[in-house]
Amino acid sequence: MSFFLRAIGLGGNSIPNFNFTLGEEIEVLRGYAAVPWVVRAGTRNEDGSKVTIFEFNANSASSSSATMDMARNVSKRAKTLMLPGFLRCYDSVEYNNTIYVATEECLPLVRILGDPEIKRDYYDEESGERFDEGVALGLRHVSQALVALHKHQLVHGNVSNESVFVVKSGEWRLFGLELVAGHNEENGLYRRYWSILPDYRRPPETLTSSGGSSTSPAIHNVDAWGLGALIFSVYSGLDNERLSVVKGSDMRSCRTMPRTLQSGFTGLTGTNPKLRMPIDKFLTDAEFVSGSEYVLALQQLDELALKDATDRDAVYRHLTTVMDMFPLRACKYIILAKLSAAMQFGGGSATALEPILKIGTRLTDPVVFGELVAPIVMTLFLSQDPMVRLRLLSSAAQYAPLLPVTLVNDKIWAPFSTGFNSTNANLRELTVRALVHFVPLLDEKIISSDVIRYVTALQQDREGPIRTNATICLCLIADHIPVAIRPKTLVHGFGRMLRDPFLPSRLAALRSFQGTTHHLTPQLLAEAVIPGVAPLSLDANSEVRDLVFRVMDASLESLKKHAGTIPVAVAADDSQQAATSNPNSGVASPVSAGPATTAAAPAAAAGSFWGSWGGKSASTGPAATANGTAVNNNSIASASSSGSNNAPSSATAVKPLSTATPKHQDATTSSYSAPVVPAPTSSSSATTAGGSGGNSWEDELDFGESKPAAVSSLRPSSSLAATNSGMKLKKKGFGGGGAAKVE
Repeated sequence: MSFFLRAIGLGGNSIPNFNFTLGEEIEVLRGYAAVPWVVRAGTRNEDGSKVTIFEFNANSASSSSATMDMARNVSKRAKTLMLPGFLRCYDSVEYNNTIYVATEECLPLVRILGDPEIKRDYYDEESGERFDEGVALGLRHVSQALVALHKHQLVHGNVSNESVFVVKSGEWRLFGLELVAGHNEENGLYRRYWSILPDYRRPPETLTSSGGSSTSPAIHNVDAWGLGALIFSVYSGLDNERLSVVKGSDMRSCRTMPRTLQSGFTGLTGTNPKLRMPIDKFLTDAEFVSGSEYVLALQQLDELALKDATDRDAVYRHLTTVMDMFPLRACKYIILAKLSAAMQFGGGSATALEPILKIGTRLTDPVVFGELVAPIVMTLFLSQDPMVRLRLLSSAAQYAPLLPVTLVNDKIWAPFSTGFNSTNANLRELTVRALVHFVPLLDEKIISSDVIRYVTALQQDREGPIRTNATICLCLIADHIPVAIRPKTLVHGFGRMLRDPFLPSRLAALRSFQGTTHHLTPQLLAEAVIPGVAPLSLDANSEVRDLVFRVMDASLESLKKHAGTIPVAVAADDSQQAATSNPNSGVASPVSAGPATTAAAPAAAAGSFWGSWGGKSASTGPAATANGTAVNNNSIASASSSGSNNAPSSATAVKPLSTATPKHQDATTSSYSAPVVPAPTSSSSATTAGGSGGNSWEDELDFGESKPAAVSSLRPSSSLAATNSGMKLKKKGFGGGGAAKVE
């Protein structure tokens, strides 16, 4: 029922024929030309948009016939004065001796000047360069409104800090229409009620008994003085109570206003009305207004449609250099709006992205960024200009983390992904580099299907730097790849690049292995990573060889930790069960065997050559083998070093990855120790083994800015092939989806 009553204007606080709902009280303007307006927040009933409602109750104690006349004049003039610089009025109505005027959302200037917190919100500071720039633009808007009003032969007569209101963007709007009347109107409201104004707001000629009818022939005289009173109230620091006792002659003693404004202020407040500065001359001559960078920047943005492409780019570049001087609120709601309009109607270019992103860096709230900057970014991704796309991609780190997730997945990803298939090599490279900043916002489905597919394709690109950057990208996004496919995706992605003839590509693959070891399963480390990187220990490049050993050290360290978690008791029971079920298996009984035989029993029971090659021997005496014969540990290393592959006769024996070297001979008789890696001494050194995360090597191997010689001129190094006589790496190992196999 209440909804129905509100719909027909009869319920709640609804007012007939007034399609707005009153909200909380914001301010009571008691000195507002003697009309006690109550300023309220409000909403429009159709869409819930915010408005400001001025309310005057004629039944209040301070009401009189004069105040009622002035309030009705506001209601009438507000709906008819549709001039630039004036507060926009949506509707006004009189109901139950109360006048309601609905305007665009705003705050009284006197409220902002009197509240330091609100003042900082609008101008970033209580005083200083940004505040002065905001005042310069405000004075320009008020002056332009007065000039337009005078062209219609109307006088405002009530210019002050209480007749100026500040909208959401920080711009000033003129209101206070109580005394608006015709210039030649003898019985107009201004001539009837000017005596109620404070002395400092009245020109000296109106203080005489004649009222100045014969001494104020120029239409601008009254409002020029009022504009000077407005300037004084802004920079004097006095509240309205103290301003009410200020005389006109006292205003000249203000020493806190900027130097560039003082000459214009003196011209506006001249005691001789014939010598008083016209308002349009104040706009052009006052350096404070005409020389303001903020004012000039907005003028140039308004004239973009009249400029050619070269001049527009010059405007954008200059705007970027002076952006820090402007209040943030103005950048958000004025400059961004103008730049967005330029982009939509063909006035934008790649250069326009610079001021947009510079504003974006000052927006720390993702919600505000999503409302104001994200739509512009989406529009730019739809542009067919390759330079715009290149600027977007190269600056992705500045804006991508603040973009809304839904916008990236639904609107931006589709045009973004076209860069992977571009015929422009620079565009492909920048796309894969920018992907690092977008992946955290993408859905797992897109990562599993599209992202992995595009990165894999770029790993086969004809340009070596692009292949390198694709591998780096895969490492940096490893944390965001779904867990179910992460290990194999990383192993296959990095493994296929180990055979790349482009040196930085092989380095990137090895560093990626080193930085993502914690993502790989023990089985992949043992069956794919270590066998896959081992052949590169013979690479002609020393940095590659060093990285190989670091990757192997990190992998072995991880395998050692995993081996410590395997239940030993289960393995012993299995060995005992195997010995019981097969008396001829060659496993010596602990009762009849000597110390050496006992030490070798677990390895023999496993039926594998690895137990005796990589383990620690308990004695230098003979050990039992799988066929029941005793051999010396040194004979294993010797056989290996001579190139023979004498595998045990057990059916479960596995061939070694490669022939052993003299270094491995020591490992058969002592505990294993990782090779000592020299400390990095230059930017080409890799991080220490076992480092986690993908960024550990990002600085030392950049994204390949400088393009090396054509890849086609390079020949694969012979060290990439598996040269050991006892091992051959199948293609299926890294590229085909399975683990590495050894023959």
